[in-house]
Amino acid sequence: MVSTFTRDAAARVIGLSLSVLALPTLASADAAAKFTTNGAYVEVWGTDASGCVRLFVHAGRGGRGVAAETTMHYWLYNECTNTYLAYGSGRIANDALHVTNKQATLVFSPSPSATFYAEGATGTIALTIEANGVYSTTSSGHSRVEYAGHVTKSHGTWSYESAVASGSILGFVTGNVFASLGESRNKTIEIERAGK
Repeated sequence: MVSTFTRDAAARVIGLSLSVLALPTLASADAAAKFTTNGAYVEVWGTDASGCVRLFVHAGRGGRGVAAETTMHYWLYNECTNTYLAYGSGRIANDALHVTNKQATLVFSPSPSATFYAEGATGTIALTIEANGVYSTTSSGHSRVEYAGHVTKSHGTWSYESAVASGSILGFVTGNVFASLGESRNKTIEIERAGK
């Protein structure tokens, strides 16, 4: 049996990988872009109450002051029928994600727009995420990811705490899910090198 810690760690790596892959790419020679992450994030992953539908939601806040923005990524996949049910990614209203020290709520009704891509099932994502005290970690320092001429460097602090989640995602009631609350305060620079 895979331990909860191992599953949580694997899910964090997947979530971080998705976040890195979702960052914009740059087209010009040795172009660089800078990003500031200065806010909370939540993740929920697992299955619905039927056990057939796999689900994933990540929402987080970045930027500072009036430039703060909240983004979200989600997907639903039915393992019993091998079909994607829904997918969405983009910016959402800042007030859709409310985070306190030990709890968060996410309420959003995805629909396609200039700042949000959505396809598949429709409805509302309504989740309550509460820290459960089982596991937490804080780290600070530098990170570097490099692949095929693309370099991402970050410096800052990151925290993560295990949590429980309840609610529904586009009409699918959460069942066996894992969740986390976290906070990230860092600066990131991305460099796209020409000809690689």
